[in-house]
Amino acid sequence: MLASTNWIGKRLVLTGLATTVVTLAVVAVCAFFARAARAGGPVYVDADRVGLEQEGLDTAVACLDVFTAWVEYAGNPIFGQGVDGGPKAYYPSVLYSSTAFDGHGDAAYYKMWFGTSGSRTGYAVSDDGLNWITATVPLTDINGYHAHVLYDAGQFGGHGDATYYKMWYWDVSNNVNYATSDDGVNWTDYASNPVITNTLAWGSAPVYDAYVIYNDDGAPAYYEAWIDNNGKIYYITSTNGIAWTGNNQELLTDRAGWESSTYSRVSVIKRDGVYRMWYGGASSGGGNHGIGYAVSTDGQHWTKSADNPTLYKDDGLPWRDDRTYTPRVLYSSSRFDGHGTPEHYKMWFTGKDSALGNYTIGYAVLNPVSLSHTLGSGQSGVAGSPLDQPFVVGLHDSCGEPASGITVTFAIGGAPVGAVGQSLSLASGATDVTGAVQTTLTLGDLTGVYTVTATAFGVAGLPAVFTATAELDPAPPVSNTLYLPLVCKNASPYSYRLYLPLVSRH
Repeated sequence: MLASTNWIGKRLVLTGLATTVVTLAVVAVCAFFARAARAGGPVYVDADRVGLEQEGLDTAVACLDVFTAWVEYAGNPIFGQGVDGGPKAYYPSVLYSSTAFDGHGDAAYYKMWFGTSGSRTGYAVSDDGLNWITATVPLTDINGYHAHVLYDAGQFGGHGDATYYKMWYWDVSNNVNYATSDDGVNWTDYASNPVITNTLAWGSAPVYDAYVIYNDDGAPAYYEAWIDNNGKIYYITSTNGIAWTGNNQELLTDRAGWESSTYSRVSVIKRDGVYRMWYGGASSGGGNHGIGYAVSTDGQHWTKSADNPTLYKDDGLPWRDDRTYTPRVLYSSSRFDGHGTPEHYKMWFTGKDSALGNYTIGYAVLNPVSLSHTLGSGQSGVAGSPLDQPFVVGLHDSCGEPASGITVTFAIGGAPVGAVGQSLSLASGATDVTGAVQTTLTLGDLTGVYTVTATAFGVAGLPAVFTATAELDPAPPVSNTLYLPLVCKNASPYSYRLYLPLVSRH
């Protein structure tokens, strides 16, 4: 588990984030503007905005809509050969469920199916997307790899097989097979496999891969897919995930430079009527040199970002200096609900090193969250009493967006020896819409310094440390005033006694 997450930006390493406030400007510069061109070229600070203009998007919200500024986890690779004795791992297909897959199979928040030795498929689980446990290698029922898996708690609404998991995978020949499962481990192959072949009008070249999305509204179809047909990308649709239709319109035909030769597996997110694709590309070989980004309004006509490639084998990271490809991107409007690092977008992708030939899987995010400010530290108060002001933690992402819904844990880290009674009004809570969460410290019964720490998984700049000093209650002023009684009487049955000061010594 991470106590403090370090990230590698594109050609940039962020380290040494301490417990003090990390200024938002530094994070924004690191994640967004520090884009050095390869081979010692200039810094293109406007490259992402140019890409946005090409996409027809509002550049006023450019930072929130840039999908090329991936920040890589400094602990990469996170899974595979040479990582804690892991297996050969590439072509990751990762799923996330905030309900741990509703009792359908292993109770984990993340599940991953990946290619492994012998052209087979392995399976692993995780609760944070970073630390993985190999569950089954290989899956005994799947004789192939390049798997892509979907999960639907509603069994895909009756559109095709009524099952919780569906898989499309390469049969290690020319085609893509289809299988179903109710637990993600035990699979049943479709009796009439294969379901995607090169007979859909693409000639005789093999179909290596299919990336499938499910649309519960059926628009434009219940299933859409983008296939890798020997380095070329095509689009197909289906009503049931089995019978597919398509045409011979090749996508992403504007090849040049780093991607001038071939493409490989893509990852597509469809949200708010916009398709966003991350894809593998290369100037030679099997589309495995780098990862690019493109945007579309119909899934078929794409505009590439001017800032491509977003990740590349020559980025200077040994673990992926031979291959960098096969992205798998997930989106969560709730920042993955506290399960792992708290971003909206996460990517898992394949790397291969040139030294040992190890295949491993890495992790990256868009707009990482960091500590933006703290308030309330350094107060003094009366021993045994609550402080006048709360301790406040504020979290923003690298674009300045308040990071709401992130769980922050507060704990009393230090107190005078023998002190009792110190407490916090909130031990753990989620940040609000402003990205802030707060707690109030009640000081213990002894004078001295008390400390409180604030932590959150995967947030740069945390833990934060607050201090407060307990002091004795100031004694009330001692009065030596002597009062003499003066009794007043009148005709009523009541008497009035007044006290008049005679002399006062303070």
